Amino acid sequence: MNKILVSVLLSFLLFQVNAQVDARKNIVGKWKVSAMEADGERFDFSNPEKFAESMYANDLRKDSTKVFTQEDSSAVAFAAAILYVIFRDMQFEFKSNGKFSMILSAELGGEKKTEKSEGKYAIKGSAIEMTEAKKKEKQSVDFTMPDKRTLILSKFRKTDNMNLVLVKY
Repeated sequence: MNKILVSVLLSFLLFQVNAQVDARKNIVGKWKVSAMEADGERFDFSNPEKFAESMYANDLRKDSTKVFTQEDSSAVAFAAAILYVIFRDMQFEFKSNGKFSMILSAELGGEKKTEKSEGKYAIKGSAIEMTEAKKKEKQSVDFTMPDKRTLILSKFRKTDNMNLVLVKY
């Protein structure tokens, strides 16, 4: 009985180690944000007009009796524009040596701004733990990989229920 229990436990541990090694191997590469998921809705970054339309539709889905005023429309359009500019060119790179970089590029006021963040990462179960080199801040983000070319970072920002969908390029 003890031999069976030890054998089952050893098999389970090997499965867990293999799953982490496989996840780390598959996550290595360059990733670009392709969509954002929030409130059960998917917002695609491939088209700015469709992105804004999706935000309007999401607001209407939350409250079908809502009548958009000019002020409401302007607020949704502004929020859509800001989110689109921030996330559409966001990129991640995870290297096999445990280092990562995140690049934010945005055109603001006609001038292109780029911010790069670098550090170390580790796969901890179903989370990626990233430690930024300069700030020494640790952020743990849950992730899933529905396939080898898609990475979903869950609750990317701790303050909301937003997921980022990344594609490998």
